Amino acid sequence: IDNWISDYIIKVCLTNFFNENSLYVGGYLLLSVATPITNVLLPYYYGEIINDISKNKDIIPNVKKVIYLWIIAQILYATMDKMDSHFEPKIKSYLRSNIVENIMKSYSEHSDDLEIGKMINIIVKIPLILSDLLIQIRTYIIPAIYVLLSSTGYFFYINRTLGMISFAGILLFIIVLCYFAKVSSSNFEITHEDMNTLHETISDILENVNNIYANNTYFKEMEILKNVQEKINKSYRKSHNTLTNIKILFNTIYVTIFSCINAYSYYLYKNNQIEFSDLSSVFVIVLYILNQLENISGELQPLIQNISSLNNAQKFLNELSNSKIMWIFCE
Repeated sequence: IDNWISDYIIKVCLTNFFNENSLYVGGYLLLSVATPITNVLLPYYYGEIINDISKNKDIIPNVKKVIYLWIIAQILYATMDKMDSHFEPKIKSYLRSNIVENIMKSYSEHSDDLEIGKMINIIVKIPLILSDLLIQIRTYIIPAIYVLLSSTGYFFYINRTLGMISFAGILLFIIVLCYFAKVSSSNFEITHEDMNTLHETISDILENVNNIYANNTYFKEMEILKNVQEKINKSYRKSHNTLTNIKILFNTIYVTIFSCINAYSYYLYKNNQIEFSDLSSVFVIVLYILNQLENISGELQPLIQNISSLNNAQKFLNELSNSKIMWIFCE
């Protein structure tokens, strides 16, 4: 048993899948350039159009560029959605088959040791959670990385100090987010463990209904169930309070950072260090970035819950082999 389970780490299995399906990975990374096109490149040309209008120049060339870029971005987005229809069932099928195959091999001589309920739960849960997590990464994380990197590069192009402000802010943002996300994930893991206890308690009650009535322990069992549920409610509130604090800090940091970028770009414009088109582009890009980060902020809870759910599933696999517990995707 130890051999397959110690090798069957979710992170390793995921790596193997990506190695076998590198075309998907490359395709997603390539198609994700649609986000910086819409969030950085298009705003740049919006600024150029505004500049052309202010100087009574012909706006048609830049308008055509905006239209062409918008069409290209929509094609890339549509292609990515099409890839999802192939990618999601493929990875789910891969994980289910891999888990079942290894369980069958490992328990071929001692099938009585199988914990059927927990095994089925793991087989069903891991592919769904992992697929959902990967879609979240594809939809929110990778586009945000592209946008932040490309916008910072553009800010450096306009003015070195402006680029440094953006880079320092993003670095601070990532450090704070990773630290508090780890704390929040740990809290959600405790909630998952309490939920497992609740399921076991309910299962014991339902499996022993006749004995409970025969021994007149109904109220005692209900009190046990009530205590378990209160413990879950307490850990759930703690998890969500932590997450709420993270989101408040998250929003405060990115609004402060990009307010500073807007203020400094306006200062540069007033001192004739950048043109009006550059100022307009910065303002529009910042609006797109804020929208991107607001989307991530709204997705923080399900994202962290999915990570903690995977950690919880990994702990079950580790308990079978007494192997070292790993923090999925973080260490």
